[in-house]
Amino acid sequence: MPTMKRSSVFLLALCLLSLGGCATLKQLSKKPRVTSKTARLSSASLSDATVDIIYTVDNPNQFGLKLAKVDYAFFVEGKQVVAGAPRKGLNLKARDRSELVFPANIRFADIVPAVETFLTKDKARYKVQGSIGIDTPLGLLPFPLEHEGTFEVPKLPDVQFQAPRITNLSFTGA
Repeated sequence: MPTMKRSSVFLLALCLLSLGGCATLKQLSKKPRVTSKTARLSSASLSDATVDIIYTVDNPNQFGLKLAKVDYAFFVEGKQVVAGAPRKGLNLKARDRSELVFPANIRFADIVPAVETFLTKDKARYKVQGSIGIDTPLGLLPFPLEHEGTFEVPKLPDVQFQAPRITNLSFTGA
């Protein structure tokens, strides 16, 4: 068999095995259970505050996941509301419980436009963007993530008070 043809057959076999491996991996993997644990104030100043949002993840799978770098930001009507990056990336242990900490930094000056949107609009545009990075022998391999959409702006209930009326008056009470 000529070398070129042998290489093509080998490459085709490798591709088929890879595709089969992905299907097998999908069948063998189970969905991790994510539970919100707590949120705690990590730091605060006159200009901003950072809240650590903590989740517990129970991973039933035989494999873990290590992300060397993670960063994210949330925007409302084009204005950043919150952003963060876990200091040590994220490490999801195999067949174990992991605690994932997502710091959320809020700059108070950035909140004002979002509050204005909530007071004046019925719908708002949002965007979530960020990236994850995986360590490879060639260095950090980044994967950008982005999603945009709209949401209904929650409105405060309409509460009205009427002037008080006296319906009964006596010398012992009103």
